Amino acid sequence: MKKIIVFLLVLMTGCLSINAQSPVYRNGNSYMVDGQMMNKKAYKGYLQNTCPEAFSKFNSGYKTANAGWGLFGAGLGLETAAIAIAIATPAIAVDKKEVDDKTMVGLSTGMALSYVTGSLMTTAGIVCLAVGYAKMHSAADMYNTSCAKKPVAELHLTAGRNAVGLACKF
Repeated sequence: MKKIIVFLLVLMTGCLSINAQSPVYRNGNSYMVDGQMMNKKAYKGYLQNTCPEAFSKFNSGYKTANAGWGLFGAGLGLETAAIAIAIATPAIAVDKKEVDDKTMVGLSTGMALSYVTGSLMTTAGIVCLAVGYAKMHSAADMYNTSCAKKPVAELHLTAGRNAVGLACKF
């Protein structure tokens, strides 16, 4: 009986330790690999070394998201400039006794163009952010399906009313 128990323990330990790369779990913008939390940059380096297909998808999403942040920031800057022009226009008109129509039309046109361009850039930035982060998150799924190796052996312990069962799948 003692030899059977020792054999089962050795078998159980052997079956549990036959795992290659573990899957990646994502929590927001953090990734957990082998029980270790990684930020986007660390995860990018991990993918570069372990799974080229997932790395290319993640890198594409990373670049798209960074471009989205740039568009978003520039768009907000242009919208802020348009609001500043709108606030300053009446002050210009008050300071000058005579303001010609060309000056007012120029200020109004500049304000409108700045605001419309800023709005379009902000909207494009939000779209790029959504697409970029979706690509980055789908790279984790790609890694789990194509690069993370499934366990070579699985050990299942089941208990019934009258017996205990131990099954090892190869």
